[in-house]
Amino acid sequence: MIDYGHLGRSAVATPAKLAQAILQLANAVEPPVRFPLGTDTLKRIAEKNAFVEQETAKWRTLAGYTDY
Repeated sequence: MIDYGHLGRSAVATPAKLAQAILQLANAVEPPVRFPLGTDTLKRIAEKNAFVEQETAKWRTLAGYTDY
């Protein structure tokens, strides 16, 4: 395993698992446009999505007001 702690975060990558994931993506019939690597990335995406959902709910009425 490679420790990237010196980069200011405690991410750990396993090169063999990363290679397997890339091969699966390369062979996928419909690969994703974006692919988050690692549980830390999944957590940050979930947090961002929750923020966007809350902000959207807060301003939904005003946003809808602009429709014809």
